[in-house]
Amino acid sequence: MTLDMLVSVFGWMTLINGGLLLLATLALYAMRPKIIPIHQSVADLDASALNRAYFSYLSQFKLLWIFLNFAPWLALVIVT
Repeated sequence: MTLDMLVSVFGWMTLINGGLLLLATLALYAMRPKIIPIHQSVADLDASALNRAYFSYLSQFKLLWIFLNFAPWLALVIVT
């Protein structure tokens, strides 16, 4: 695998996972009133605990996206 192919793979990974992060964020904020009752019945948590869980999920997703997708892609772009 050449360096140009690696840059391309990490670029597409960054774009696809960034889109999934954006979709997850929009879905959680737009559909929160419908999702909370479902998650309350499944996880046995109150609404404030679920809001903290949603925030934690999105922040961990964002950090993983930055460290495992965006930063390696940026480093490869700088190297090439």
